[in-house]
Amino acid sequence: ASGGGQVLPADGQAAAPTPPASPVQIVDAKAKGYHLDVAVVPDQVVAAAEIMRQRGFAMDTVTGVDWMAAGQMEIVYDFFHPASVLHVVVRSLFNLNA
Repeated sequence: ASGGGQVLPADGQAAAPTPPASPVQIVDAKAKGYHLDVAVVPDQVVAAAEIMRQRGFAMDTVTGVDWMAAGQMEIVYDFFHPASVLHVVVRSLFNLNA
């Protein structure tokens, strides 16, 4: 969720991300720094983290992205596997006005 090269509208507020076509995206690890991008609804975050733990992954970082103009908060959980080069991002978008 880094804005690397992102152009902001005149009001300076970036729009909230558009949900991906599929909840699991294989991405270019050299370009993104991770191999899989997984989008889950807020109620699935704990289950997704448990799946990652069961498969030997550990949490590396947690980042909050405030999409103020859209009234949303995106939480990005970065996981790594200590016995491999695999990195997985699990993200969830929360509606702040709910």
